[in-house]
Amino acid sequence: MYHFFYFILFLLFSLCQAHTNQICTSTGGDSSSCGSAKFFLTTYHSCPSSGQTPGQLHIQTPVGDIQTFGFSSYCAMSGFNGPGPDSLPSSNTCSDELSNKCGNSNSDITCYYRPDSINMISAKGNEICMAGNTMSYQCAYYATINNAVTGNYIVWTTGTDVNLAPCTSSQNPGNKIPCDISENNKITIPLAIEGCGSPCNGSPPIPSGMDENSKLPWIATLNVNSCSAAYDGIQCSLSCPSGFSQSGSLYCDNGNWINSFICVDQNYLNYCHSGSDCSGNGITTDTYRQDGCDCTCNSNFIGSDCSIPAPSPPTNPPTESPTNPPTESPTISPSNSPTNNPTNYPTNNPTEYPTNSPSNSPTSSPSNNPTSNPSNNPSNNPTNSPSNNPSSKPIVSRSNDDDDDDNLIYVYIFVPIGIVLCSCCIFIWFVLYSRGCGNNEEYVLDEVEEGEIDLGVYECSSEEEEGEEGESIYNLDRTEVLKIYTNTEI
Repeated sequence: MYHFFYFILFLLFSLCQAHTNQICTSTGGDSSSCGSAKFFLTTYHSCPSSGQTPGQLHIQTPVGDIQTFGFSSYCAMSGFNGPGPDSLPSSNTCSDELSNKCGNSNSDITCYYRPDSINMISAKGNEICMAGNTMSYQCAYYATINNAVTGNYIVWTTGTDVNLAPCTSSQNPGNKIPCDISENNKITIPLAIEGCGSPCNGSPPIPSGMDENSKLPWIATLNVNSCSAAYDGIQCSLSCPSGFSQSGSLYCDNGNWINSFICVDQNYLNYCHSGSDCSGNGITTDTYRQDGCDCTCNSNFIGSDCSIPAPSPPTNPPTESPTNPPTESPTISPSNSPTNNPTNYPTNNPTEYPTNSPSNSPTSSPSNNPTSNPSNNPSNNPTNSPSNNPSSKPIVSRSNDDDDDDNLIYVYIFVPIGIVLCSCCIFIWFVLYSRGCGNNEEYVLDEVEEGEIDLGVYECSSEEEEGEEGESIYNLDRTEVLKIYTNTEI
C-alpha cells in the first residue's frame, strides 16, 4: 500500500515537472527554403505517440500579422539535461541537435535567454546550453513560418496543459529563461531569417555608442566567427562591457550589414531603447518594456519595431481622362497594317475581314454600307466623296482605252452596208440569169408539115451536160420546154 502511494506521488511529481524548457528557432539549411523559419518549444515530457498536444502557439511578425498554430508537429530529443543559464559555455551541443531534427538538415539554430533577467539575446553554438533550464529535454514542438522577415517576433501560448505549461520559478531561477511563456507573459525575440537575398561582403561593423539615458559610452565585443558565413539573414554574436546589457542585433540583410545592437546601462534595463527596440529606425520614450515598447517609426520604415522598410510609392497617377468606352463589336480579324491617318468619322458597321493593305489616305467620309469583301489592292488615291450606296455587284473588268469605243463605230456602220450590197448583187444576178440560160444556148425546132399542128420544143442546156433528143421533159437537166401550137411554117 505504501509502495503504491509513493508511486502515485512520483507520477504526480513527474507530471508537475513537465513544463516548457526553452524557446529556440531554426532557419536555413539544406531542407528548408529561404525566407522560412521554425519556432521550437522544448519540454521535459515525452512526445505523444500520435495526435496533438493541447494548446496553441501564437506568433506576431514584425509587420503585425498574427499566426496561430496547434501543437501537432513534434520530434523526440536525446533527453540530455541542460546546464542552466549560470553555467559556463561547454562543448555540449544541447538543443543545437535540432539542426538535424524535426525536418531540418544543417539548419542554423538560435535559442533565447536573458542573462541580465531583462534584455533578450540570441544564443548560438555552445552558448545554446546556457539558454535553457536544467531539466531533461525529451520533446520539441515546432511551427513553421514562410515568407518570414528579420525582426522582433512576439510569441505566446494559450490553452496548454502540463506538457507545455509555463515553467515554475523553481525551474527558472533569476527569470533568465523565457520558459514562463503564456498569454499573460508574451516573449519578444530578435529573429534573423536566412533570406533569399545576396550575402554580405566584408567584415561586419563593431557596434559602439552612448547610452541615451546615462550618457555613458560603450563598445561591444564582436565574435567574428559567429557570422563568417555572411549569408543573407545571418546574425552575429556580441557582448557588452561590464555594467551594460545587450539589446538588439547585428545581421546581414540582402548584402548589407544591419546594426540595431546597443549596450544598455543596467540602471535603465526596464526602459525601452530606440536603438534596439525600434531597430534604430524610430524613437521610443516608453520606460517599461515588460509589456512591449511603443515605437514611432521613421517615414521610410514600418512594423512594431520599425525594422521593415516601407513599400515603394505607387506608380504615377493614371490618366485623368481615360478613353471613351471601346466598341462593343470589334472586328474579328483586325488589319495587320492599320492606317497611320485614320478617318475622323469611322463607319458604324466595319467589315469583318478588312483589307491587308489599307489606303494611306483614307476618305474623310466613308460609306455607311461598306462592301463585305473589300479589294485586296485598293486604290492609292480614293475618292473624297464615295457613294453612299455602293454597288453590291462590283465591275469585273473595264476598258482602259477610249479607242476601243471608236472601233465599235466601224462595226455598227460598215457591216450593215456590206450586207445590203451583197444582197443587191445576188438579186441582180438572179434576175439576169432567169432571162437566159447563159452564153451556150441552142434553139431546136422540129420540122412539121404545113397545116400540121405539132409540138414545138425549145431546148436550152449547158455545154457541160445534154440529154438525148426527144427525152421527156422530166428527164432533162437544166432545160426548159416551150410548146408552140401553130399552123404556120417555121
